[in-house]
Amino acid sequence: MSARPPLAVALACLGLAACQTPPLTHGQLIRDHLAQLIGAQPARCGSVQAYSRDQRLRYRVECESGDVYGVGVEADGRVSVTPIDAAASAPR
Repeated sequence: MSARPPLAVALACLGLAACQTPPLTHGQLIRDHLAQLIGAQPARCGSVQAYSRDQRLRYRVECESGDVYGVGVEADGRVSVTPIDAAASAPR
């Protein structure tokens, strides 16, 4: 086995590092996960425009489509996605 020159090893490491995408922020991760959960429902959301955490495991999600959903984790561990009337739940 021959030793690799340090410059070749350094260039290979730099090349691999350049190919990596930067990590997502917490907000981006939450938006992506909420969009996936709602996307599994019959009505499509599009992208998540805004969300707020109402309780520890319950979110209010506003979609690109204009629909608003409540997404939460139930006591038995199931994830629930329920449509919310946007006009009735709008902050005043």
